[in-house]
Amino acid sequence: MNKNAARITHSLDRMNKKDAIKLKDKGEIVWYGCENKTGTNVLALGPVKTDDSEGFIPLSSLVMEAIKLEEERQEVNRAEFGTAYQENGFVWA
Repeated sequence: MNKNAARITHSLDRMNKKDAIKLKDKGEIVWYGCENKTGTNVLALGPVKTDDSEGFIPLSSLVMEAIKLEEERQEVNRAEFGTAYQENGFVWA
């Protein structure tokens, strides 16, 4: 793997809000929100649907530096908040 690449393991999909709530309760999606105007559909973050969808995308050195700075900021937060800090495996969430 190229060290200047991001691993794609999740996708953001539009789905029915009721389905999203059920999947969240079962632990099959990580997050849902951003309702449409009628409140019936949401965006949902969950695992990619197929193994072929998982992969890597190249990132510029500018983006890599921003990620490194964010990870350092998160280390400070982790130390400051202790057990209240919620680890989720994402750089930004």
